[in-house]
Amino acid sequence: MKKIGVILMIIMMTGALFTGCGEKAEPSVSGNVNSKIDAKKMADYLVENTTFTDDMSPVDMEIFLSLYNLDESVVKDASLYASTGATAEEVAVITATDKTGMELIRKSCQQRVEAQKQAFENYVPEELTKLETPVMKQVGDAFVLVVCNDSDKAEELIDNYTNTEV
Repeated sequence: MKKIGVILMIIMMTGALFTGCGEKAEPSVSGNVNSKIDAKKMADYLVENTTFTDDMSPVDMEIFLSLYNLDESVVKDASLYASTGATAEEVAVITATDKTGMELIRKSCQQRVEAQKQAFENYVPEELTKLETPVMKQVGDAFVLVVCNDSDKAEELIDNYTNTEV
């Protein structure tokens, strides 16, 4: 079973390198753009309050940076939860070091979704529905990506989030 997980992770990492063109979800901005978000607290909150079909596990920072093709110099803090690889479900909360970093993070999240579409197209095509409606939002100094069945619920949780809720 571990071999399958490693193989799936390699496939997903390879897919991240070959992002496709296509219609992209337009990220939005929510809340006060100057507010400071605790990436781990917000990611934990989203994972605990969103329904996922697969088990969600935290991902190591080094793997996260590789999957999202980001340099650590643009990331102040980040928290990524991913499914076992059987689904495309993910929660990523990433705080940027500055405005330039935020733009790189935004593009990286869009590319990640496109890479996942390619990876799941022939592997588990049913997952493409989730990848067609990801939630991508800037919240304060963080950028949030949620891939799940209930995008509306995830977006509502993000819109209503404050650090004191956790």
